[in-house]
Amino acid sequence: MQWRNPTDVLSILLVVGGDVVQKALAQLSGGRLVPVAFSFGWVTYSLGALLSAVGDCRLMPSTPDCPSILVNTEAGYSRTNTSWMLGRILRDLEQRTPQGTHGLCITIYRAMPTTGTVRHDWVWYSGFVVITLQLAVATIPWAWRGNWLILLATACGTLLALSGGALPQWKAEKWACRPNSPETYCLLRGNGHQQVIVIESAGMGLNLEDLASSRVPGLPFHRLLTTVLAALWTVFLVTVAGLREDTWYLLVVGCMGMVQNIVAAGAARDPSVFGMALEHVGVVKGNKVMQVLMQTEELHPRVGASLVSIFFPGRLRESERAFWDSKLMRVRAKPETSMSTNQQQVTNYPLGSAPGSSQTEGQAAVGDSKLAIETGMKETNAAAASNAVQILRRLSV
Repeated sequence: MQWRNPTDVLSILLVVGGDVVQKALAQLSGGRLVPVAFSFGWVTYSLGALLSAVGDCRLMPSTPDCPSILVNTEAGYSRTNTSWMLGRILRDLEQRTPQGTHGLCITIYRAMPTTGTVRHDWVWYSGFVVITLQLAVATIPWAWRGNWLILLATACGTLLALSGGALPQWKAEKWACRPNSPETYCLLRGNGHQQVIVIESAGMGLNLEDLASSRVPGLPFHRLLTTVLAALWTVFLVTVAGLREDTWYLLVVGCMGMVQNIVAAGAARDPSVFGMALEHVGVVKGNKVMQVLMQTEELHPRVGASLVSIFFPGRLRESERAFWDSKLMRVRAKPETSMSTNQQQVTNYPLGSAPGSSQTEGQAAVGDSKLAIETGMKETNAAAASNAVQILRRLSV
């Protein structure tokens, strides 16, 4: 009987896959029209959203699927990233950089004037294609046997799905940050990983420190709207459980929606779809991590210095201490140096060949394994983390 009309199986499938629906919404939400197709899992997701609304009013996933650290190169402060969107941006940008056997690869991006404008890509448009195909499949039993209940159920499920994605809380939570930040940020997974993403906001980008803290602004009527949607999805589940004919078509409709949800939830996308339009500036990479940091510091002051304490929680050699002390003196002499004046054509520079770099300094860093930042004072030869903070605080003076 289930093979003829799989009603019970369909009811069970409707409560499976709520986390996939949430991530698909997190990827595509932000506007009034969010093309996440009706699929299995919407009932479970709606109940989970209701539970969150009663508590912290959070719709976005609470834990990033790509754990990372955000470093403000101007102030020298680092923090654990709790933003799901920033974690996805890091994951997707890392996939653009060819993987190799190098010790460290630092990729520099600069914010573009179109930052703040959300661009639509193929993932967004695929939702409308799938929704159209779902309605076409649901029309078959109506045209063939006069059974319009499948089409009605599909239309109601699609309407509820679009309503859930159009909640204003998505936009308020996804971009809970200040615009036009002048800071430069480093986004990385931590010590031991090869990739570092540097984002120069240059007065046009978003404040990534605000995003990393995952602020959750609760909007009026959010709890009420979430409660109404959860009740309607429960009614929908009961209604689908009562269908007795042509349920195979509804099962096909749900499978099509599930495929779209999975693709939307996991697809790699450009940062511009999250309102962060970035221009690729260049790449600095090499086998020796300290040498890469020195090379980056020559090209982009304060960036390399802000990363030393993360990659090397040890002590400096005399040669490396002299290098970082010289950079500290240079920044003190020119405190108003702008990042934009050091944005030279950085496209895979060979290590030691960047403008203004010295082979003596590069050779002195080869083979280092335990490094730290020290300020030149005899009393500051302790932990590298505290030394790095002290240096970067002086840099910003």
